[in-house]
Amino acid sequence: MSIDGKIGKKGEQVLLSNRQDLDRVHNLRGNADAIMVGINTVITDNPQLTARQGGKNPVRVIVDSNARLPVKANVLTEPGEVILAVSNGASRDRLITLKKNHPGLKMVATGDRMVNLKNLLMNLYERGIKVVLLEGGGALNHSMLEGGFINEMYITLVPVVLGEGIALFNGKAPVSAKPHLEGIIQHGDQVVLHYSVPR
Repeated sequence: MSIDGKIGKKGEQVLLSNRQDLDRVHNLRGNADAIMVGINTVITDNPQLTARQGGKNPVRVIVDSNARLPVKANVLTEPGEVILAVSNGASRDRLITLKKNHPGLKMVATGDRMVNLKNLLMNLYERGIKVVLLEGGGALNHSMLEGGFINEMYITLVPVVLGEGIALFNGKAPVSAKPHLEGIIQHGDQVVLHYSVPR
């Protein structure tokens, strides 16, 4: 996150992490059962969402209410399980196209117009997925924090000012969560803030 609280620019890929922080993220990925991202992150960054340090690749969970996932997204070309979470209002034609091109793609439909995150997390738990690493954009981060679904946060502060951009938590409603600072890690000019989030 930039020092003015932004994690990116709309529709534009912005790399903020240094090598040490990227290594830390890949280590976290290797210890998680799943990585969760929102569809805007997939469309903008086209990530692979793999653990590149020899650890196991976690299940990749994409929250995509309207089934906008591109058929040729990198996340679909890498080996490993991918779960697409959509709302019940997602286009049937779109889902059929995705399934036709990627028969191994698993789908979870929950919520009327937006994915019901509580139901999604319960579904993941029933699949044996207990540790989820959230690498969401601002909207998904906000919804997860607002719903009380975040236990810990690692926020990397990078000494740049992005100006206009996407906030780390991007939502209209205030969130009552009161994170508690557990520690600070320095990687050169970057600082990682580790918070626990009491329930």
